[in-house]
Amino acid sequence: MSRPDAYGRAFDDVYDQWYGSHRGPDSVASGGAIDPETDPAGGAAIGTMVRFVSERCPSGVVVELGVGSGRLAVPLLEAGLRVVGLDASLSMLRRCPPAVLRVAADMAHLPFRPARPARPGVGSAGPESYLGVDGPTVLCGFNTLFNLGSAEGLDRLLTSIATLRAVFIVEMMNIELLPGEPIHSTDVAPFGVEGGVVVSATSADVSQRRLVGRHLEITDGGVVSRPWLLRLVGHDELDARAAQHGLQAVERYRSWKAEPFGATDRNAISVYRPV
Repeated sequence: MSRPDAYGRAFDDVYDQWYGSHRGPDSVASGGAIDPETDPAGGAAIGTMVRFVSERCPSGVVVELGVGSGRLAVPLLEAGLRVVGLDASLSMLRRCPPAVLRVAADMAHLPFRPARPARPGVGSAGPESYLGVDGPTVLCGFNTLFNLGSAEGLDRLLTSIATLRAVFIVEMMNIELLPGEPIHSTDVAPFGVEGGVVVSATSADVSQRRLVGRHLEITDGGVVSRPWLLRLVGHDELDARAAQHGLQAVERYRSWKAEPFGATDRNAISVYRPV
């Protein structure tokens, strides 16, 4: 489960079918219920998400981390943005439309360089970057950041974003609302398989910043196990680590509608800019 492509390998064949109207396997820990007016995975808020990102993308280039099958990338592309979709899973990338510029890479090691030197007078005009622009917008959809798996991976990502002088937009659940004691739950998942059932087992320990789970797809043909592992990140930690790398939190909202975020809101969308 610690491999960067582990999540994609476990869920690539069912992700769109199961999560077309759900956040993902970790939604159990965040309360399960999803508001279709604020959740871009459900489709109702796609236009709102596109406008939000477009307004914060002066370069016209969006790099989506964990692009998967392109459910967010394609609407951004259709809005006239150039979209680079990055995913560690080749099997997920194969499901992403070729109109999206697809890059196979671990998001802890972004394979991009700035279009010109960060300091004037160093070198010449600088090597052409893969993106070809300064200051792209890096988009990290709901809880994708948790797939990094370690504090070191998060630091490496933030270093890359700062080097690119990028705007960073990240959506994640508010882990401060999770119980302080360990969570252990087993439920029938809110989606099914023909002739069978999906059972979801989740274990969370906020003090250790770990959320692990396993979906068991049970049919007459046998059992398919789909494990997942997340490292939880709180907003305070992300703000502090971002600041260490020259990125400042300048906006935080409870939804893509740019509604003010409160301490009791389950989810948040944060925007970071280079200082």
